[in-house]
Formats: sequence, C-alpha cells, structure tokens
Amino acid sequence: MTKSIETFIRATDKVGFDTHFFRYMVLALFDNRAPSNIYANKAIWKDLTLIALGVFPMFLMGLRFWTAPAY
Repeated sequence: MTKSIETFIRATDKVGFDTHFFRYMVLALFDNRAPSNIYANKAIWKDLTLIALGVFPMFLMGLRFWTAPAY
C-alpha cells in the first residue's frame, strides 16, 4: 500500500501537481519512523552540525535585516 502511494506522489511531482494534503495524510496514517540507532549515523551528525552552526545563525542574522524598521 505505501509503495503504491509513494509511486502516486512521485508521479504527481513529475507532472507538476502539488499533493500537499495527500502527503500530510500519508505521514499521519502510516508509520515512517527512522530506525532506533539514528544517532549513530555520521551523516545525521554532519547535517545537525551544519544546521546548528551554519543555517540557524545565518537565519537569525537575516531576521535582523528582514525585520528592521524602515526610516
């Protein structure tokens, strides 16, 4: 069942049709949890470090300019 739904979602992506509600329903109805040893994966730690030290601080600095009052 989940394989056919994933195929449907990929097909609609190729056509250019957005199925956001359908994706939400799939996430809510089916268990797609990661394995229990996810923290032992080096790629996960690399991604978390990149987000914590790169993306998040740049987002906060960008907020300073995006929300600055106009004079």
